[in-house]
Amino acid sequence: SLGGAVDIMENLTVGASGTMYQGTSDDLQRRVDRGVFVLKTNNSSGFNVMRNDSVYNHITTTGTSDYSGVNGTIAASYRNQTFTISAVVITPLELTREWNQKTQQDSMGVSRLSTASGKEKITIPLQYSFGLALRPSSKVTVGIDYAIHSFGETEYAVNGSKQKPWLSSSMLRAGIEYLPVSWIAARAGFRENVQIFTAAGAGIYNDPVRGSVYTLGLGTMLDGITVDAAYEYSITEYVDVWESNLNYNSI
Repeated sequence: SLGGAVDIMENLTVGASGTMYQGTSDDLQRRVDRGVFVLKTNNSSGFNVMRNDSVYNHITTTGTSDYSGVNGTIAASYRNQTFTISAVVITPLELTREWNQKTQQDSMGVSRLSTASGKEKITIPLQYSFGLALRPSSKVTVGIDYAIHSFGETEYAVNGSKQKPWLSSSMLRAGIEYLPVSWIAARAGFRENVQIFTAAGAGIYNDPVRGSVYTLGLGTMLDGITVDAAYEYSITEYVDVWESNLNYNSI
């Protein structure tokens, strides 16, 4: 990553950064089949018949993946004695994975070896947020920001097919800082914890699951040394509705 900022005016700062993503992974996947459970209805008696069949099937896939991508961030901030207003724009990210693998399958005394290679790409569109910090006194700072994530336009492409697996969302965050004395800061905050998926069976199919995160913290600033500590409580609950049952989920 490389970035920088410049003061355009006395109270206005503009900055930008760029990030290049490069990486390699060694991939390993194993599958071991030990048996098959068969459940069927006996046509003559009408009763269910259950049976366990032993199966020997081992599949091992090994390979490597190479990752690459690039994106950037542009930000601006205007400040004076009573407030600060800022905006951040994250440019689209196109992340590519190129992979090679070989698969060894041993099944019931028969061994097979196969090789494969491919390329997949995920493109995450423009993201942006803006925020405001108010200073009603020298001891109190109140901040709020709003982020818009266009994840619903994220495109995943593999083997010539394209899909958009995620949902777009917006997120609200707020916090307050109070300085009882010049070297101690007490802080509290709240933010939404928005997922990229919706609950199964939801009436509004494009409304993502939402949770809440609450934070309490203390900070001290003494002789050039800053120490911060915080406690965070997060709760996200949703219900998956299926034809046969309900699943109650809590994160």
